[in-house]
Amino acid sequence: MDHQSDHNLLNSFKAFIGSHFMLNVINTIQSDLLLSRTSDAFQTLQGFNRLYKYALSSSNEQLTPVEKEVAFLNQYLDMEQKRFGNGRFPKSVTTKNLDPDLWLPSFVYQSLLENIVLLSLEVDAEMVKVHLECSENQVQFRADIQPVPDKKIHPKIEAKYNLALQRLEILKKEGLIEFEWNQNHFIHLNLTSTENL
Repeated sequence: MDHQSDHNLLNSFKAFIGSHFMLNVINTIQSDLLLSRTSDAFQTLQGFNRLYKYALSSSNEQLTPVEKEVAFLNQYLDMEQKRFGNGRFPKSVTTKNLDPDLWLPSFVYQSLLENIVLLSLEVDAEMVKVHLECSENQVQFRADIQPVPDKKIHPKIEAKYNLALQRLEILKKEGLIEFEWNQNHFIHLNLTSTENL
């Protein structure tokens, strides 16, 4: 990996731990405590702890196993459910054919998922689906929101979202991945791991 990759990964990590999401989780815990919902506060704190540990363990790694990334995304969705109490969010990312030998860029999919959550709240979505499917050395990440938002990127996380896309471009230049966007769904990312992994 070159210096640019390491610098970009570090910036992705900083964007994650410094995001409004983390501040809102703390506010959720505080609200639960003020309302004497100590059990909810404890569960939220435990979930936050798991997310933060994953972020720390991945902060030095460009790539992470697909199963670990999916567990992280599901924990993130669980935290968002607690935060917003929105029954329309999927409880988890649906998956198909997860390959334990397949590795993904860390901190990229969480940015996409956070964008989906924020946009679905903005349009008061009736349906949100998020799906990740593996086949051979390829991962398809697909999201659909109904009704479809007017914009593809929520302004609150535009910089973080663009940082994730920059990471994909750098990893592509280094020959670690190939990727393409498919406009048939709201967000549809096809990512292919190369033989260099």
